[in-house]
Amino acid sequence: MDGGLAREVPTAADLAALYPKWYPRLARYFSSCGCHEALCHELAQESFVQALRGLDGFRGGAQLSTWLWAIGHRVLLAEKRRHRPLDRVADVNAVEDLIFAESPHLSLVGDCVRRGFARFAAAHPERAQAVFLAYVAGWAHAELAELLGRSERATTVYLSECRVKLQPFLEDCNGC
Repeated sequence: MDGGLAREVPTAADLAALYPKWYPRLARYFSSCGCHEALCHELAQESFVQALRGLDGFRGGAQLSTWLWAIGHRVLLAEKRRHRPLDRVADVNAVEDLIFAESPHLSLVGDCVRRGFARFAAAHPERAQAVFLAYVAGWAHAELAELLGRSERATTVYLSECRVKLQPFLEDCNGC
């Protein structure tokens, strides 16, 4: 594309020429948004696939690389919408099932904590899920970060905020 007045439709070859430089950039962008390595590569690949499919719709108002970047951003947003935290937990059906599971071995303190956590889960279901997965199920912060669509650092901060929000729900358990 020579930048002249006539709008030229880019070709697959033009897009392929961007691949060596822009594929790693897109993958790093997805990584910075909290995606695990395999997902970063999948999203970068999907960005190029969508760009290839949509070449006829390229208006020429920006550089092809800028258009590709915008597609990458939309791909990331679509991935995050598709995988909200409560939708991505394959091995946990519902937080309520975990909270209200019957166990003959619960102590008085355990009952109090369970009831407090149940109230917390009713008020903050996504936060309760994160707390449960991190502290009961033993998920690593990297796994939880992937689930939440956050960086590991942001996940650590989020868990800290969750613990602060959980505390008032457990205050009654101090006397048990």
